[in-house]
Amino acid sequence: VLSNLEGADLSAYKDSRFTDVSPAAWFAPAVAWAAEKNIISGYSNGNFGPEDEITREQMAVMLYRYMQYKGIEFEAVNDTPFGDEAAVSAWAKGAVGKIRSYGIIGGVGGNKYAPFDNAQRSQVAQIFKNYVTTYVK
Repeated sequence: VLSNLEGADLSAYKDSRFTDVSPAAWFAPAVAWAAEKNIISGYSNGNFGPEDEITREQMAVMLYRYMQYKGIEFEAVNDTPFGDEAAVSAWAKGAVGKIRSYGIIGGVGGNKYAPFDNAQRSQVAQIFKNYVTTYVK
């Protein structure tokens, strides 16, 4: 999604730095592009986990790293932390906090973020809509 949003030329990406992503896989060029731009880093064991479901905190980190790659920073519009923000993994806290403060990501009800829940397609669509709407202004 991010490489498409970027309009990235993926034709030069022929290799994979992840042991579980075959260079022949249809998504390999996009994964290689995102890894090169430090948008993704995969797991500590050298895997990317292409068949894994994505958690809400992983999604926030990828979007935030994309914004960093682009040099995009928005004005904070929400300074109320999620009620379960302490449950967010240490490596994702900064990204979740920033994306929340920008008003791009919301909770799942009751001011909960649910960082380990899988990101539903509808949630991802809403977050990208929020991002694009904020960025295009």
